[in-house]
Amino acid sequence: MPAPSLRQLRRASRRRCPWCGSDRVLPRWLTLVPTCPGCATTFSREDGYWLSALILNFAVTEAVLAVVVVGGLALAAPEFSTRSLLVVTTVGVVLSLATCIAFYPYSKLLWLLLDDWVNPRTDIVELDGPQRPEPTLPERPR
Repeated sequence: MPAPSLRQLRRASRRRCPWCGSDRVLPRWLTLVPTCPGCATTFSREDGYWLSALILNFAVTEAVLAVVVVGGLALAAPEFSTRSLLVVTTVGVVLSLATCIAFYPYSKLLWLLLDDWVNPRTDIVELDGPQRPEPTLPERPR
């Protein structure tokens, strides 16, 4: 089973459908459409499908928090005080909330790719871009 391609990761990082590149899969920051308008891929497979995306979001948020807290405490260690602990805690909480909200749509699209890598679908065909019907010209009388 092949890993997600670089093209798919680029599409997901730009908040587009990983398979066709349609930019209409996230009409609002926190809202993912149920079916891709470009390639008709159904995003949710079953009830509770997005729990793993939430776990992915939580892991990234906690990693940011850990870096901020450890880095902040390392910088504040020579002159450690209650004030420096308060500053590190405040910065950590603010960055955690910002990361959680900012990474949410990306976690869903990345989860789609990871899940397809582990449990491949057979109904998805990767396309070069959003597919639009070709215009048809009226027939000329002969």
